[in-house]
Amino acid sequence: MADTAEKYGLVICHECHHHTYNDLTESSMRFLSDVGRKNVRTYYQSWYHDEDSDREKLFTLFPYVQDVHLSFSELIKFQEGYTQDRKYIEKILSWLKELNFQNNLIIEFTQDNNPDNLISDIEKLKKLWA
Repeated sequence: MADTAEKYGLVICHECHHHTYNDLTESSMRFLSDVGRKNVRTYYQSWYHDEDSDREKLFTLFPYVQDVHLSFSELIKFQEGYTQDRKYIEKILSWLKELNFQNNLIIEFTQDNNPDNLISDIEKLKKLWA
């Protein structure tokens, strides 16, 4: 798959968060090392429950992080038992700034799951990033 993607100038990014085959930092690093391809990377998603673990994972995987996925809806989301709030999002964004992150932030959810709210959520995220 990496060979085919490379022919088209594409990058393959696997999801790196809980309940996936590479949910731990070690399993993600092992996968990336085993594949050993420049066009195979990961995108990061916080677990939103353990700041130390989230930070360790981001900083360890950062050389391979293509994009960052945020669960983002009014900056408050309860997802599978984990509370995400503005303070946590701001912490993740501060880490990304510290690492000089230059790629994409992916928003998964919008307020009330309404596509019309996507633009306002993007504006909120842009203000936090600034």
